[in-house]
Amino acid sequence: MAPRYFSFRGGMLAGCCRSSPQCRVFLGGVQSIVILIFCNCTAFAHPGLDEDIARTTELLAVKPDSMELRVQRANLYWLHGEWNAAEADCKEALKCQPDLPPVELLLAHVHIDSGRTVEARERLDAYINAHPSEPAGWWLRGKAWQKDKCLEEAVANYS
Repeated sequence: MAPRYFSFRGGMLAGCCRSSPQCRVFLGGVQSIVILIFCNCTAFAHPGLDEDIARTTELLAVKPDSMELRVQRANLYWLHGEWNAAEADCKEALKCQPDLPPVELLLAHVHIDSGRTVEARERLDAYINAHPSEPAGWWLRGKAWQKDKCLEEAVANYS
């Protein structure tokens, strides 16, 4: 049986929440986190997240410069609904590597889920300007507009 959340281990992002047809097992690379963002999993019902956060935090204490662990923990915090902690880890990862598209998208997703849609749209505007053919940015910006009940703008981004 597949896990109910994604985890970033050994350079690969893998898992499945089974609650969304878009959610499947994906492996490796930049696209992994982009694919994760397309999955609208319910974050709060995932067993084991507290333990995974604690384990990742312990590993970060040993390897504080590990961007992979920092992004993993940001993802776990996001899934757990701990928006401030997820944002802090995303921003720390972006300090180390400023142009990291998956982390930019994860941070925008954190902003959307925490109700900071204007901030998310501003971040996504910059992302879309830099990556106009990448659908994840458009999709997330549509989600931000949809959350603000601006359906015309949302549809324009989804199409």
